[in-house]
Amino acid sequence: MGLIIPNNINIRFLNVVSTSTNYKLLYELPHIRVSGLVLKLTNFSINDCSNSYKIIIKDKTSIELLKNIEMFLLNKVPNYKHALKYNNSEYYITIRKNSNTTSIINKYHNKTEIYINLLKVVKFAFHSYLIIYVI
Repeated sequence: MGLIIPNNINIRFLNVVSTSTNYKLLYELPHIRVSGLVLKLTNFSINDCSNSYKIIIKDKTSIELLKNIEMFLLNKVPNYKHALKYNNSEYYITIRKNSNTTSIINKYHNKTEIYINLLKVVKFAFHSYLIIYVI
């Protein structure tokens, strides 16, 4: 399966479609519709935590883009829980640790860019959260 990675992402082309179990994140241009949104992040570091990986994002452009996507989702998805977190002057996202994510994350040590796929938002009674894959 191929992936489309847009060079410039414009929030006005984002759309959310509700299904019974989730909200599909779509990027819709006049001649193409992409399910999910792949982002290239630069200037990052990865911390290995007990049950997750913490991807610390240092690039201001990537941080602003993720903030804008988060604001879009907050306005479109009820009870949306932030994926981009801020603590101790660091912006980061977390990825759950398992054998698959460990093998993928290991490829990105000592690399200058990482690709993440913002796939969909899962519905739960008290909160909805974004599914993020590292690819």
